[in-house]
Amino acid sequence: MRRVIPALAVLLLYATPADACRCAQRNLAEYFNDANTVAVGALVETEVRDGLRYLHFDLAGPSYKGTPLRAAGSRLTVTTNTDSASCGIHPEISAIYVLFAYPSDDKQGSQLHVDSCNGTRVHLPAHGEEPIGYQDVPARFVARQLNGLAGMNVLREVSANAPRPHSADNERLIGLLDLAPLAHGGHVDVYPAPDATLQPLARIADYAALESREYSYEQPGTVVYAAIPDWYRLKLADGCFVWVKAAETGTFFSYPELAINRLNYLTDAWAGFVWPEPGAGLPYRDPRVAVNDAAEYPVEVHEMVLVGGMPFLRVTVLKGDVCSGNEPGVRATGWIPAFGVDGEATTWFWSRGC
Repeated sequence: MRRVIPALAVLLLYATPADACRCAQRNLAEYFNDANTVAVGALVETEVRDGLRYLHFDLAGPSYKGTPLRAAGSRLTVTTNTDSASCGIHPEISAIYVLFAYPSDDKQGSQLHVDSCNGTRVHLPAHGEEPIGYQDVPARFVARQLNGLAGMNVLREVSANAPRPHSADNERLIGLLDLAPLAHGGHVDVYPAPDATLQPLARIADYAALESREYSYEQPGTVVYAAIPDWYRLKLADGCFVWVKAAETGTFFSYPELAINRLNYLTDAWAGFVWPEPGAGLPYRDPRVAVNDAAEYPVEVHEMVLVGGMPFLRVTVLKGDVCSGNEPGVRATGWIPAFGVDGEATTWFWSRGC
């Protein structure tokens, strides 16, 4: 008996490290929600330094989560522990991984880290073995579910940051306003608050003094940020918010109605998702998401509906140049939110045509 106890102690001593990384499997959505950055990429290089393994991935598509989003083909580097007993990720060059990463510390911009307990794993092995899924999502549906989860994340942020048209402190575009007196050499007075007893802050005789856009060919309108009874909130060219009496202006063109059936394009506020129904179903995700080329992608905007007070636009996302004279192809059809996660308009239009 005396010999058995020490032997058992030695066995337990060596078993402990191997058991140190045992963790319960969770659903794909739980891994997604807990992660700071979510992406799918091919492992192209690995190195060990400073006691950590550095994993370098080329992304197979745009990242699903993270600020900022990363474009398809971009390089993502994460760290992991060097052994599996410490939850380190085993490196398999050329394998496709699903990555659920989190900052290695609380500092802004800190290195992203992954481990085997947070859901990071090989999805497509390098040598043709069967794809690997999650306990609630078979491998063939993982990409589709990640799209759906990322889309839900976008909708939550859109709802939280959408403009409040009738709030006096709203700071996002809600439409354009024709200042009728300016067309005839007149002027409008603007005020520091919606209160006619105050002294006017300035007298405006030209659209150049205000933040403005064209609502039709060479027809300017000033950007409106709030509409309350008898008043509109505008912004001077220097960025100062001001108020104008509604009775002294012309027509108010509300967004998103303003953008329907125009020569439209998608702005950089568009998150890249197109839903089969307004905010419902598994969305299509445009592979051009997060490409920093400031492109204005052509789109047809057909109609607007409200769902839970949130405006959605039925669109056809087009391929090619709509002004080339050739019939453009169709990339996707469906519904997008009228506003992005930052509260800005997701569609606008070329007011002067091609």
